[in-house]
Amino acid sequence: MRKAALLGASLALNVVLLGVLAWKAKTPPEGRLSTAAPQVITNLVTRKIAGRSVLLSAPAVPRRDWRSIESEDYRTYIRNLRAFGCPEETIRDIIIADVTKLYAARWKAAHSPDRDWKFWETEDKHAKKDRERKIERHALEKEMRNLIGELLGVDLEKEMRKYALDLEADKQERAWAFLPSEKQSQVKELQDKFKEAMTSLSEEAERGGNSETKKKLAELKGQYRAELSQILTPAELEEFELRSSPTANKLRKELAGFEPTEQEFRALVKVRQAFEEQMAALPDTLDERNRDYLNRQFKLEYLAQARQWLGDQRHEEFLRSRSEEFQDALRLSEKLDLPKETAVRVYDINVALREEAEKVSKDPSLTDEQRDVLLRNMKLETKETLNKLIGEKNLRRLE
Repeated sequence: MRKAALLGASLALNVVLLGVLAWKAKTPPEGRLSTAAPQVITNLVTRKIAGRSVLLSAPAVPRRDWRSIESEDYRTYIRNLRAFGCPEETIRDIIIADVTKLYAARWKAAHSPDRDWKFWETEDKHAKKDRERKIERHALEKEMRNLIGELLGVDLEKEMRKYALDLEADKQERAWAFLPSEKQSQVKELQDKFKEAMTSLSEEAERGGNSETKKKLAELKGQYRAELSQILTPAELEEFELRSSPTANKLRKELAGFEPTEQEFRALVKVRQAFEEQMAALPDTLDERNRDYLNRQFKLEYLAQARQWLGDQRHEEFLRSRSEEFQDALRLSEKLDLPKETAVRVYDINVALREEAEKVSKDPSLTDEQRDVLLRNMKLETKETLNKLIGEKNLRRLE
């Protein structure tokens, strides 16, 4: 996704630069130090007077030298563009393209591929250099955003989204729409502040980092949330977490096919957050066996509270949505443009088969031969039912 966004931004900048060159081309240069009088253009225009066409000469318009408008100082450059009558949106396009090109050149000069890449170095060294480059790039991008903000009074990322199809940025913009624009900027700045450190620690923790790494990550998350609560009111913070917290994002993925109402989703996020906080509070010194036991206990408590909020019927649908088997059937149904009820039916048929097979397997009155015959017949009947429902080819894909 990030590569696609960068490609979109690159294409957009190319378009802007072409537009700038075309606009410059309207006023051909005559030499930066030329002292000759400016050329004039006399336009001949036709006007109708008393029903007759009369050829008139329009006022003489001095031709400007583009190099008299350009300046190495951006503030002077902007003043000259405004004095020339250039529209504000075009000024923004010109300056953003120019500044972006300048910073891209700075980055390339500092990180030439032939100097940075050493094929004999091990992956851990490459990963370390990548992290360092990310931090450097983040600092450079921040400097560039600040410069654009000072010069034009606009947010660079918002301006770039006018030209690039960045779906992730669009998703974020919709999720944060309930916040005033000033607070959106403050939250974005806060996230940028913590992003690199959190990403680095998270990657280290996923690679099996020690307890110290996990402790640092937990402290960093706590610090981020504390600073976030200084920006947002308690009500805004609750709404923000419903839209953007890792807990809410995970639930949105897990609940495909469940289709919760707004009230159900709010309740489930609260219950899930309590469960995750209990798990996070477990001491690092706890052995794996006890940790697994407490994890199961907390999960049972989480599911029991979910049942209280949802009621029995919706709770059954909630449990079904958590099944990987149901999610497989749901994805296949969506791919085949079949209704959700098809996935539900496939899931119910398979659950019924498992339950009956378990009864047969545990029936002490059956001989091994009788048991094998019954189980084989049950599987054949189930397969025939599913064939009629979704077709043999799709059943093979599902299996």
